[in-house]
Amino acid sequence: MIRRPVRVLMIWSHRALGEAVAASLAARAGMAVVGAVGGADEAARVLAAERTDVALLDASVDVAAARELIARLQEEFPRLRVLPFGVPSQEAAVTLIEAGAAGCLSSAASLDELAEAILEGGGRPASLGLAAEVAARIEELSARAAPPPAAASAASLSERELEVLVLLARGLGNKEIALRLDIRTSTVKNHVHSILSKLGVPGRRQAVRRAYEQGILRGPLRWRTLEDEE
Repeated sequence: MIRRPVRVLMIWSHRALGEAVAASLAARAGMAVVGAVGGADEAARVLAAERTDVALLDASVDVAAARELIARLQEEFPRLRVLPFGVPSQEAAVTLIEAGAAGCLSSAASLDELAEAILEGGGRPASLGLAAEVAARIEELSARAAPPPAAASAASLSERELEVLVLLARGLGNKEIALRLDIRTSTVKNHVHSILSKLGVPGRRQAVRRAYEQGILRGPLRWRTLEDEE
């Protein structure tokens, strides 16, 4: 079986540098670059029009903005793997992974390491360089975290919100959920925001994890990977 190329979008604040890296990656086997953009809105337009597996995001300039963009992309394009590049510290890496990044690449990563991480990130979560430190830090933060003051329960979610939550756990995006439930995409977004609020989490992946932890969802977690699209 011939594996299709991993399709990559570059999101780089210094656009000329992003285009240079894109040109280098495009020349490598196993990947295709769908574009190089400088901001969030441009990225959203490309992602809506082009099938994309991995977004390589420059996180070296503004970690807070990178976190916000990762959360937005995970909500709008849940199958996309976002790999922040140029992550300046362990704390920043934890922040970005918590927002939904598939892995983190430090500013010391070479082009070869960058290409390797993208190829891995096209099919499964990838982390390079900071992996061990980040995993240990996340475990430490989780152990310290106090339980939410008002834990949600199945009873606190409406019947429709529970249906949406189940489909989130299966990896469906807003449009797919809307088609499955025969409702508007805007209505799905409202339900998702309500679910996140009731569960006290910032994103849909965290919502699914919290729902399993609290027993709202049961059974195996079936978050789809890119191979499930084939």
